[in-house]
Amino acid sequence: MHVAFLLITLTVRIFSAVKVCLISVASFEDSNFYQIPKALKDANQFINLLSKVESINQDDILYLENPKLPKLSSTLTKLFSEAQQNDTIFLYFFGHGFAEGGNIYLPMSDSKSDSLKNTSYNFSSDLKRLLEIKKAKEIFVILNTSYSDDILKNSKIPREKVDIDSIRNIISKKKVAILLTSEMLNQSYLLSEGNSQISELLLKAFIESGKQEWITIQDVYEYVRDRLGEEQKKRLVLIGESAIELIKNQKQ
Repeated sequence: MHVAFLLITLTVRIFSAVKVCLISVASFEDSNFYQIPKALKDANQFINLLSKVESINQDDILYLENPKLPKLSSTLTKLFSEAQQNDTIFLYFFGHGFAEGGNIYLPMSDSKSDSLKNTSYNFSSDLKRLLEIKKAKEIFVILNTSYSDDILKNSKIPREKVDIDSIRNIISKKKVAILLTSEMLNQSYLLSEGNSQISELLLKAFIESGKQEWITIQDVYEYVRDRLGEEQKKRLVLIGESAIELIKNQKQ
């Protein structure tokens, strides 16, 4: 009986994986965009962190640096269609973001300032499509869009709130969690030297948070929230399943 139990345990560990896709969009072909080199730096720091995490296979880490819209769409389609039933998909986006009509839009490196909405990645609508083709048991997304209050040099993008209820309806009862650094995406947490406070806290959360064997989404969310000021912590939003386990706690 003990041998059988051991075999079952090993099977679960071998055939389950965390499939990671990191996306940083720091540079834009259109000169009217504000460039955000800090997004690239933050992504590289997170990749360095993941390289030391034994519970994640390094072959399961994808990194897209300054992707164009077609590249992002095709990569996510492939990732969601190929991940297996016991897998967890972890997406982490670093870059600009804005909400319009309640939808989440993420500008890509080839987005156009004179047609921003139509040339940006519509996360809200594509999430529905991706969840229809996914087999993975769990999905976790971080949208770190709090690098700048402004996206374009030549025009002001209105600051709207994401339609949280709409996202919840898309997720439905699926095991999906989405962490937004701000409900109004284009809202920064900059420190005096231009560093992103929220990025630093998110990085530390994957090192220092959690009291159990595995760090959960709730652990990450609470770690960051509890270290923000009273007004800033109101911006942070966690939507969906909070008990998803991401990485093995390095402190254990």
